[in-house]
Amino acid sequence: MQMHEKVKRKLAKQSAKRPAKRMKSSQYPRPQAFHDRLVGVFSFDNAIPVINEYLASIWIDADNRGFLLNWNIDNLKAFVATANDQLPANAPRWMQTPPPHMTANTLVDDIVRVLREDAGGGCGRVLLAPNNMAQYGNIMGKLRDVQSENFMRVVGQVAFGKVEQHLATTYNLTENQAQQSVRNHITISLNGSRLFE
Repeated sequence: MQMHEKVKRKLAKQSAKRPAKRMKSSQYPRPQAFHDRLVGVFSFDNAIPVINEYLASIWIDADNRGFLLNWNIDNLKAFVATANDQLPANAPRWMQTPPPHMTANTLVDDIVRVLREDAGGGCGRVLLAPNNMAQYGNIMGKLRDVQSENFMRVVGQVAFGKVEQHLATTYNLTENQAQQSVRNHITISLNGSRLFE
């Protein structure tokens, strides 16, 4: 028994003399590195490998959800073509690139920037995560506000007519694999428009 105590003391002295081993800051890239790898990506299907890598670096569960956006590039282009015919003064205040200079890229970046104000983090244009329940609810509310803007409603009606078309389909994620996401059901805004589903 005494031998065991001597060995324990000897090991304790040795470890006290040894300099502490420095821990690596992280085995994962910084959030900006994930964002940079997704520049120009509109479809979360095309971003799944990067998204899953990002999800492995954060905590995702029912209380810390991910919010995925799968942008429809054809609908974005049709929307932007119509939007660029509108008066710049009619554009919403959150829109940093107003008509006639809008592109699909600038529109998506403006919308994601607005949503990111309430998000706990994000990865490119396709994922806002992690989000506590309040943040997640705020993102949903902001998205409803964006689609309720008079400018967005008018442009959507001119671009798509009576056919309901969406700029993006949204998903909710409570697992650390993007493939496990479940479609959201965003309600139609009070003015009858629904640009996001």
